Amino acid sequence: MPTIVLVIVFLIPALASFVFSLFTFENDLYHPVFVGLANYQALFQNGSFLKCLLQTFLLGVVIIPSVMIIPLGIASIVVQPFWGSTIVRLFAYSPVMISMVVSATLWKWVLQEDGLLNGMIQAFGGKPVAWLTDPNFVLGSIACVVVWKALGYYMMMYVGRLQTLSPDWYEAASIEGATAWQQFWYITLPQLRPTMVLVVTISSLATLKLFSEIYVLTKGGPLHNSETLVFFIYDQAFGWLNLGTACAAGLLFAGLIIGVMAVQETVKYQLSRNEAKINGGIA
Repeated sequence: MPTIVLVIVFLIPALASFVFSLFTFENDLYHPVFVGLANYQALFQNGSFLKCLLQTFLLGVVIIPSVMIIPLGIASIVVQPFWGSTIVRLFAYSPVMISMVVSATLWKWVLQEDGLLNGMIQAFGGKPVAWLTDPNFVLGSIACVVVWKALGYYMMMYVGRLQTLSPDWYEAASIEGATAWQQFWYITLPQLRPTMVLVVTISSLATLKLFSEIYVLTKGGPLHNSETLVFFIYDQAFGWLNLGTACAAGLLFAGLIIGVMAVQETVKYQLSRNEAKINGGIA
């Protein structure tokens, strides 16, 4: 039964997408023309496609390190026993509970030229910034919204792992005179490596499939300067009805996802081998 479900849900759509990618639908949607691998070749000669790839990469450069480091810092604070730690966790996690469309709409109101943020800047004597309509700021603005939305999710992943660490390790390190930073670097961080790999993997996949935030905030503007790979596929399929190009780009997108997962599995395997060596499991 699982095999049948797998074939119906994944294999058949993938084969259909590959078949569609071998045709062009530009002249007549109901009478496609066979072009072979020309759609794939055209993608790498398409400036818009390459620009979307670059912009997806730039978003990843900002988002992935941010959601790997900032939630770790917050988790290191809230995992400590102090009054109000539960409230802080709830406050940090609350953006995760808001739907993406609602949160993006909220941030659009905050970031638009006559929005709340520019109102605050002007109140202190500054000049308003075109956060969503200036090519120099739009990707950074989208990245900030994505990071804000995801902080609580990754924070709880770190909290769950930090709570499993034995306090005896830190007590022994304190007796030996280790500073707080040395304890973090030599005890906490090595134990968090599997979690960090998982965070990088999930955030990488999430960055690759960014769509809702961009659609609500900018619709790919200004002048296509906030379009990502998924937005390009959507625009080709439903905006221009270039189904062959969209399917070819979609299959390349699937290849990227498989590549990310392969790297993640390789890193996980290497980490498990290293941990086994440390524990004496491997000679």
